[in-house]
Amino acid sequence: MAHELTPAPAPAAATPAPAIPKNPTYPKRNHTTEGPKWMGLLAEWDTKIEALLKTVPAGKSLGELGEKGKVLSQMVGARDQIRDAAKRLPRQVTHMYHEDHERLEQAVHALERMAEKVGKL
Repeated sequence: MAHELTPAPAPAAATPAPAIPKNPTYPKRNHTTEGPKWMGLLAEWDTKIEALLKTVPAGKSLGELGEKGKVLSQMVGARDQIRDAAKRLPRQVTHMYHEDHERLEQAVHALERMAEKVGKL
């Protein structure tokens, strides 16, 4: 047959890229798979805070709500601390990881206390 396709030539074997030398004293990143865990925690608190913010009467700012508005504003700030730590944690190593983890835990505990306080107001 005159119109038969000839097989394409096999691609040349790709040469592997040279390995980038790494400093053997640089600590290995052990927490790179934790990103979804921390983002899930952030999403959980986003949902809770959004539900509380929906209780604010239309046309009013948090500053006009007195103590409740103050606590809601603090909750938004604590949520931002969780967001910042959650973004950094998977990339951190050694003591920096532990510092960010402690900050995240403190922000979560603060949010839990503030959520209780808002429920009582």
